[in-house]
Amino acid sequence: MDLAKAEASVTGVDFSEKMLAVARGKADGLEARFVEGTLESIPLQEPFDLVVCSLVLNHVENLLPCFREMSRLLRPDGRIIVTDLRSSFWSRKRKVIPLFHGLATDSFRHTLADYKAATCAAGLCLKQRRGIRFDREIIAKYPGYLHLWLLSAGYAFDIRKADAPEPC
Repeated sequence: MDLAKAEASVTGVDFSEKMLAVARGKADGLEARFVEGTLESIPLQEPFDLVVCSLVLNHVENLLPCFREMSRLLRPDGRIIVTDLRSSFWSRKRKVIPLFHGLATDSFRHTLADYKAATCAAGLCLKQRRGIRFDREIIAKYPGYLHLWLLSAGYAFDIRKADAPEPC
């Protein structure tokens, strides 16, 4: 919603009508549209300057169709910003993560090499990667997990089209 508050034209996409309803509620009074779709098939045609994909790709088994779809929607000089959990240190390729109210979701392990391969195959260039650290307040709540402070909790990627004016 920060982009909408800055008066940017914002479109939110989710496969769940319930999550779209939550987003609509958070956007109360802001200019934003919401569309039902999946990362592999987004029902939009117009190009975007910026595509933001936050904490989603670890729930997708195959990254390539998602990056192809994001690339399709991206202007030639646009950017894709991806943030995700760092699942590369999980011991299994697929993991079930408990959520709340008895719900769970599948999560899949993706290494940095997986992200690089998928972006390259989609005609994109993974320009920059940064580690996201666990917050000090979270670590304070779980003193037995102090080692988490040393780990990267997730990734933040800056991705461009491979033929963008600014080289990879």
